[in-house]
Amino acid sequence: MTQRRKAIYRDGKLELRNPCDLPQGAEVDVLIVSEGSTPPEETDPSRRRQLAADLVQRMRTQPLLPTAPRLTRDELHDRR
Repeated sequence: MTQRRKAIYRDGKLELRNPCDLPQGAEVDVLIVSEGSTPPEETDPSRRRQLAADLVQRMRTQPLLPTAPRLTRDELHDRR
């Protein structure tokens, strides 16, 4: 069973914002996904625009080959 819940990390423990319907003492796997974002390595706006334009240009001039392998959703997200 998979449930998605938000939690607050406080005093070394995760506190769920809403209760869940698990039996007391149930063991679960937890995947931590922080909602914060990492700051960009390049902070100069004009340089960032140039990097983005360069990337788009490379994508246009070097498209994927028709024979390139097609990945499944699970392969793209490394799910097993």
